[in-house]
Amino acid sequence: MIVDVTEYVKFLTRHKIDANQFLFIYLLYKKEWKNIQRLRDADNLLFDPEDLQYLENIGMIQDMNKVGEHYADMYIVTDKIVSDLFMDTDIAAEEFFEEFPPFMYINGQKAPIRGVPKDLFLKKYLKYIRRNPNVHRKIMKAMHEQRESGAIKMRIDNWVFSEMWKLDDAQETGTSYGSREV
Repeated sequence: MIVDVTEYVKFLTRHKIDANQFLFIYLLYKKEWKNIQRLRDADNLLFDPEDLQYLENIGMIQDMNKVGEHYADMYIVTDKIVSDLFMDTDIAAEEFFEEFPPFMYINGQKAPIRGVPKDLFLKKYLKYIRRNPNVHRKIMKAMHEQRESGAIKMRIDNWVFSEMWKLDDAQETGTSYGSREV
């Protein structure tokens, strides 16, 4: 799930959807029927049928309703969006562990750098990333780049928890105030 505002905005712009459309997808995926009803009751057309048709046209939801009906529990979030928004973080943690280099060379000798109890590391990793797929993706990207360049020089747990993966993170540089249109 997206917890970073920048990631949220990127998601909206990447998929060309608005905040209400995103909220519908999220509540639908989580099967938050009471919250969907609460929002509908508060603002009768919060989830406009045209918005729902748009989401279906771009492949984010599938409408299982009869023609002219708009029951929330008759919409399905497609795999396309589920894989972008949510992920099986247990599998993601396993993926990271397996793709992290197993060893490095120190003075010509092989030294293990995955030398930690795997099950303990996976639990700590999931807690560290707060089961956030975007953090996992950033870590994986940095790990792949640093692995290819030979820059990984420490044990897997130290590399993650000391945030070595942030070294390659491109920091957005601000421009002067008053230069951003709304």
